[in-house]
Amino acid sequence: MKITRMWRGKLCEKLPRRILLIMRFSIVLLFGVLLQVSATSLAQKVVIHKHHLTFKEVFTEVENQTGLITIYNNSQVNMSEEVVLNTSEIELTDLYRSLLIAKGLTFEVIDEYIVIKKVTSQVEPEVEQEKAVQPEKKSLTGKVLDVESNQPLVGVNVYVKGTTDGTITDANGKFNLKVEPDAQTLVFSFIGFVTHELSIANQTEFLVT
Repeated sequence: MKITRMWRGKLCEKLPRRILLIMRFSIVLLFGVLLQVSATSLAQKVVIHKHHLTFKEVFTEVENQTGLITIYNNSQVNMSEEVVLNTSEIELTDLYRSLLIAKGLTFEVIDEYIVIKKVTSQVEPEVEQEKAVQPEKKSLTGKVLDVESNQPLVGVNVYVKGTTDGTITDANGKFNLKVEPDAQTLVFSFIGFVTHELSIANQTEFLVT
């Protein structure tokens, strides 16, 4: 009888630990699966044959082709705003980046949703004070032309490499961007074209072809 009680006591001590280990393993496994699903979702490609369409039409095409529903705030995204796409097949990551970077927005996949949100950064009070005494941002201007036709390219993404500081070229292919004094590289990306990088150095005006 004593042996039976001792065995039961040891079983009661070990059982919670085993359950805890199983739960921990399950959580880690589930987290890994979710990350894999998210990465796979973003790697999907969509085919959009129209080159001029609205944000609403883009999000509708993405939902129809991938099943992913885009969640957004009306104050951040104008659904009737027209965008220009220069390729018919594109990965979701490249598509949403090209649409959102100039608006100071980013996105993430949560389950079956693509959630659009503002780019935020948490700054400690001490860092905020240091930021206040830093030199003012410098202004970069320029123009982007098609190398073949020498015509201005509209909607080219222009941003500082490694940051979210960016803008897009206007109807005349021109851009104006304020950057930090220590900004080093300017990136030009356009759907259907090879991404181009330029060293900023002391240059403030750029002509890109």
